[in-house]
Amino acid sequence: MSVTKDRGDYDSLFGFSVLIGPSFSFFRTEKTVFALSPGFHYTFLTADLDSTVTSGNLFGVGANLELGYKLTDLIYLRAALEASYDFFGITRTSTHSRNSFGSGSTSNLQISPKVGIGFNF
Repeated sequence: MSVTKDRGDYDSLFGFSVLIGPSFSFFRTEKTVFALSPGFHYTFLTADLDSTVTSGNLFGVGANLELGYKLTDLIYLRAALEASYDFFGITRTSTHSRNSFGSGSTSNLQISPKVGIGFNF
C-alpha cells in the first residue's frame, strides 16, 4: 500500500536552510563583484499532520557563487547559485502517546538559483 501526501494535506509546514562560512571575492571593480562562499550547511524542516509532528535536522556542506553589478549609487543587481549536499540527518516524530528519534546518513542535494535587486540607503 502506498500513501501520497502533498502540501495541502498538512496543518503546517516550516523550514529554513543556512549556509555558514567565509566569502571570498575573486573579482572586484567599482561596479562588479564576483564572490564564492563555501561552508557548512544546515537545514531544518518540520511538518504537522493531524496529531503527528515530524521534524528533521540535516547537516552537510555547500557553497554560494554570486555575481553583483552596481547600476547606480542606490541600485544594484545580484545573481547567485547556491548548492548544498546534506549527508547526516536527525529526525524526531511526536504523537500524543509517544516520541521517536532517528539519526543516520542521508543524501540530500539542493540547488537554488537566485536573482535580486538591491537598494543602498
